[in-house]
Amino acid sequence: MKPLKHLPPGSVSLKGTLGEAINLTTRNRLMRADYKLAVDAYRYHLDEKNGWNWRGEFWGKQMRGAAFWGKTVRSAIRAWEANPNDELKTIIDNTVIDLLSTQDADGCISSVVAKDQPDGLDIWNRKYAMLGLVRYCESMNHSPAIRTALARSLDHLMSQVQPCSGKPLYQYGTHQGLSSASILGAVIKIYRLTGEKRYLDFAKFLYEDPNGAKPVFDAIESGLPPYQILTGKAYEMMSCVEGMIELYRETGDEKLLKTAYRHYRETLEQEIFITGVGGLRDGMGEFWNQGKLKQTSLEDVGALGETCVTVTWIRFVLNLLREIREASMADQIEIALYNGMLGSMTPEGAGYSHRNPTPLAGAGWRKTGAYQIRGYGDYDCCLAQGPEGIATAARFAAMADDDGTLCINLYEQASIKIPGGGTVEITGGYPYGGETKLTLSLDNPRTFNLALRIPGWSKNTVCRINGEAVAVTPATYAELNREWKNGDVIELELDYTAHIEHAPDGSNYVAFVKGPIVYSRDSFLGNVNMPIPVDAKWEPTTYEMLGAFRSIIKLSDESRLVDYASAGNKFDTLNQLRVWLDPKTEEDTAQA
Repeated sequence: MKPLKHLPPGSVSLKGTLGEAINLTTRNRLMRADYKLAVDAYRYHLDEKNGWNWRGEFWGKQMRGAAFWGKTVRSAIRAWEANPNDELKTIIDNTVIDLLSTQDADGCISSVVAKDQPDGLDIWNRKYAMLGLVRYCESMNHSPAIRTALARSLDHLMSQVQPCSGKPLYQYGTHQGLSSASILGAVIKIYRLTGEKRYLDFAKFLYEDPNGAKPVFDAIESGLPPYQILTGKAYEMMSCVEGMIELYRETGDEKLLKTAYRHYRETLEQEIFITGVGGLRDGMGEFWNQGKLKQTSLEDVGALGETCVTVTWIRFVLNLLREIREASMADQIEIALYNGMLGSMTPEGAGYSHRNPTPLAGAGWRKTGAYQIRGYGDYDCCLAQGPEGIATAARFAAMADDDGTLCINLYEQASIKIPGGGTVEITGGYPYGGETKLTLSLDNPRTFNLALRIPGWSKNTVCRINGEAVAVTPATYAELNREWKNGDVIELELDYTAHIEHAPDGSNYVAFVKGPIVYSRDSFLGNVNMPIPVDAKWEPTTYEMLGAFRSIIKLSDESRLVDYASAGNKFDTLNQLRVWLDPKTEEDTAQA
């Protein structure tokens, strides 16, 4: 099987819940962000001794999804890919020009004063600026000037660390080298853009040489659980593993892919909450620390679930899915998107939470992340990177390989352009219930493979092509290789039977799940600590007066639950929610 590739920008137009979220966050966050402020960190090489030495990551994060330079711009590009429009493109074009104007004569693009380079978070910040420019070059403007700027920027960094100047590269930076080692992926991407072999050699130096970042990658490959690897900093660690996947794509070294897959399995089994989110231990939820078991704790285990961790988890798993094509991976991305990511975004799309509601087994509430650096605008790392997570839904929804397979992972209402011509229109009530229909529009009959993800949560799926039943299996891809004609219709009756999840720590807590959606108590609909009838009959209910909720279900005791992403959507201490619930005892029932 050939690796999956992302479709060209504009190929997937999502029209359901995630599509609406992309449009909202594009309009109300990405098109209103202060990109100049993010660039100023690079223009003035701010003295970072005040402790705010991560501000340089903001541009790249926001650019990729379109977040702050690095984060901001990466977020913006992902949003533009999902829904190309001239206004956002102009904003992105202008901020790229602005950033390039900060490049020093020696090629350096850094937010850190020269005397402090490349220590602290300098390499981490430069990585985000590089990734923002790489994404711009890949998706929007394959300009020789951008490639030259990237080459000069990387050459400057290499002159500071290779051959090692004073100490190994991994000793520059934080979290025992996780932050600086994470530049591996950016180096590989610049190699692809430029074709310059010295960058591939530098990537191998980073991975293989003790004077590069070998001790970091050795720690990741050691087989230790994620929370025991170096400092356990979650999204720095996953960023390093993403770099290993990129190196695998260039070298074919199977050890790299096997390590990435094992890291995925261990992270899923030990760290990811029921909501598709991970991270805890500190006050912002940024570390691995056996989160799967501790998600129901009412003791102080730190805040639960940094949004930056969620975004990186989605991107990491999607990177691995492209190589391995394991349908259960797509299930995990979907859970994170519809629960953790949507739940982190404010209803109008302008804000994102930094940490998720804490605790999950008690009354928690959502809080918008903002003003992380006093006097530096309203920027927060998760506010910068959150839009990228939402916008990644369009890249995840459908992909293709070089053999002509179109792989569809997501079934919310959408229009998907088929490589080679034609479209697939998806209609229905996904992911909340009802039948899903895929209708093909083709100019001429054409033979190709359509790989449909059959969700693992759908235990009994009915699939029909033009009314004729086709056998499918949960948690696999249904490979439908045939001659397709204009007007062909695929009907999917997915099994939305609700079920109860029991707490992984062996406690009595239970949670309610229907399809990929986790359901929660919301204080606007009653006491969030009310015990739950575990034998409840679920009844889908619509309340027009409660339109702030995407989905409401009524239980046999007349109490109601709402989808986790809508719960607590006032982002206020008065609007509480709870996911893990106490089951009703016989005594509770008798008293009622």
